Amino acid sequence: SSEESSSPLVPLQSKGTGRPLFCVPGAGGNAIYFHNLAIALGADRPFYGLQSQGLMGEENSHRSIEEMATYFLNWLAIFWIFQKLNWEKLK
Repeated sequence: SSEESSSPLVPLQSKGTGRPLFCVPGAGGNAIYFHNLAIALGADRPFYGLQSQGLMGEENSHRSIEEMATYFLNWLAIFWIFQKLNWEKLK
């Protein structure tokens, strides 16, 4: 397993002023499954899919739902910290 992993956040619609929406795909774990939903929700709401680890064979897949949830929550915390820092710089 790789010590450094890429972000699971897949920006399907990264622009807009609405609150961002984050979705976790079901079986298969591919965030691209949400592409049509992101389009249907419009351009004013940022929309991110959470890509499952191990889809491309470069990393090991998660061994449990709990492990996957912890992984996603850690990345979401990082995302929100960077969003807050960028917002503060714009004030």
